Amino acid sequence: MTEETSILKGKRATIERLEPWLLERPPPESVGTPKAARNSLGIFGKRGVRKDTGGQTQMESVFGKRLEQIQPHGKVIPLIILQCVEYIRANCMEIEGIFRISAMQSKLMDVKAQFCGNNTVVGLEGMGDHHVVSCVLKLFLREMTEPLLPRACWGKLLDVYREGGAVAADKYVGVLQSLHPSYLINVVYIFQFLKELSQLSEKNLMSAQNLGIVFGPGLMRPPDNDPIMLLEGWDGKIVEHLITLYDEVFSRIGTVAIVPTEEGYEERFTGFLALAMSPRYSVKLQNTIAKKAICKCELLNGITSAQGARSFTVAVEATDRAEDFYTKSAKRLRDVLTEGKMLKLYYISDGKALPMGDRDGVYDRIVNHNISVEVRVLDRTFASSKKAKPRFNRILSTDLKGKLPPAPGAPPLKHTSRGGKIQLSNARNRSPIGQRHGSPQTRERSSPRMNAGRHRPTKPLPQKSEGSEAVEDDAGGYA
Repeated sequence: MTEETSILKGKRATIERLEPWLLERPPPESVGTPKAARNSLGIFGKRGVRKDTGGQTQMESVFGKRLEQIQPHGKVIPLIILQCVEYIRANCMEIEGIFRISAMQSKLMDVKAQFCGNNTVVGLEGMGDHHVVSCVLKLFLREMTEPLLPRACWGKLLDVYREGGAVAADKYVGVLQSLHPSYLINVVYIFQFLKELSQLSEKNLMSAQNLGIVFGPGLMRPPDNDPIMLLEGWDGKIVEHLITLYDEVFSRIGTVAIVPTEEGYEERFTGFLALAMSPRYSVKLQNTIAKKAICKCELLNGITSAQGARSFTVAVEATDRAEDFYTKSAKRLRDVLTEGKMLKLYYISDGKALPMGDRDGVYDRIVNHNISVEVRVLDRTFASSKKAKPRFNRILSTDLKGKLPPAPGAPPLKHTSRGGKIQLSNARNRSPIGQRHGSPQTRERSSPRMNAGRHRPTKPLPQKSEGSEAVEDDAGGYA
């Protein structure tokens, strides 16, 4: 038995001995009630009241479910995670031992029973014991059928942790970006919260190591719940490592912000998350009638609360271009195309998503069964930004800069010298590329009056020998 394993066994034995005493400790009311809980977002509502339904619950509990089963309508983050995290952010960030001190079992079960249904808001103000909220969050994560870091990525994350080194952050980014966007957004939201807690570790005593021990079993689990893996505590070590490398890893994935609105709240994403959650539709041919393609567009990815925007039909004529397709689709996607949003068509070829120009024909690509077509909702500013384009194309695997082959049948380009400067020409046209014979630019260049006083003799290109190179001098010629 290794020393590390014996330490873990000792810790667990200590916890088991202390648990009965912690559960029977006096209620907080007997030692003074803490200050009233602050409700920064106004989403907690009033204290919920359960009705007697004869032993039958009206809605199923959100505990022990998959993420897809408990997401609110039109949102990504389950309300139980959102309420608990925001409550602790507003009230408990500096409480010593938050997430490590147990709550009274009766209160914990009472609050757990109130989280029923995907859109149920439980009043957490006036709870009295802040540790009840932290324990509810821990219990919920541990009882999820599939953890937020799914079992399928356990081996990949473990390999990255074991290898370590300077490239660990890059490898973590690759593993996280392979997750389903809904899972990735919840992971980012949780780790943002854990990073904030670790920054206050001098007051709350929750360092990255302690947070890893607490949240490791809830955020990730080995395949088949391998007891050896659980005993060695790899989950806690990986979570601790991710918190430690937070800036290097999550700065390249994006952020999640919860913004209050008049209707309640809104989830906003940046970076890779914003692109991953942009609504994306597959364009599939249903039928062709008199050179008119009837296409069905179905939502592949993204969150939209508009029922009509999840699936719609568009009739594409043989002469339609991409811009015509956008005009027809915009009528059905007016709830999605808010200010600053735009549509963009892509065709999938050899596993790469290639963007279509606004003047490109659409009909031929749609009726071609070997090509898949998608239409995506993008941020107009992001898509048109010159600085953002290379990164945007890399995400879509369409970074073609410097990779375009020459036009078919075009002769090779040659270097010629004119006026001491190097210009490009081809075999068919000896004039510089971009100028035609007799153009105003050529006539101006050949005018003695215009060139008087600034003519420089042309230096012939030197013959290059093996192992030598021509060096350009300050005058523009070659030495």
